[in-house]
Amino acid sequence: HVQFLMGKAAAMPLTYITQIFTTMRNIARWIPILLAIIAFGCNRDMEKEYKQAKEVAESFSTYFFNMNFDQASVYCTPESYPWIRFKASNITSKDLEIYNREQRYAEVKLENLTFSNDSTAVAICNLSDVLLTDSLERQATIAQEKSFIIPLVKRNDKWLIKMEGPLQSAE
Repeated sequence: HVQFLMGKAAAMPLTYITQIFTTMRNIARWIPILLAIIAFGCNRDMEKEYKQAKEVAESFSTYFFNMNFDQASVYCTPESYPWIRFKASNITSKDLEIYNREQRYAEVKLENLTFSNDSTAVAICNLSDVLLTDSLERQATIAQEKSFIIPLVKRNDKWLIKMEGPLQSAE
């Protein structure tokens, strides 16, 4: 059987073998170009994902920390709604007095955005002039600067905030 195969290879004309090697070299020249195209396409997709997740995290944080809970919920998964209601229900009249007296709105800046995989991410949002309502027992205070962890998930090609409890400080 081996002699039969060797006989076939030996019987191939030299020009045919040369054509095979030339074709392989031409294909090899295109490989780096094809890889670059694929990498460029993936990079553009990642930039798009980053931009969408960043926009959701910043918009949610702006509304949430300025106590516009209805608008904040637009950026959330349905399972986050109870936690938004929990936060809203724990705002006291004294908290509102402090918030209204200061007449400053919390400003949000994305500090970091890390993708765990293609459908989950964690944002760290740095807030300035944010009302901190730690508990029903303590009076609210305005923090000059505070960072919070904002968890995100991607559902139906849309990034959303997924709260599984009260938002946690990143500090």
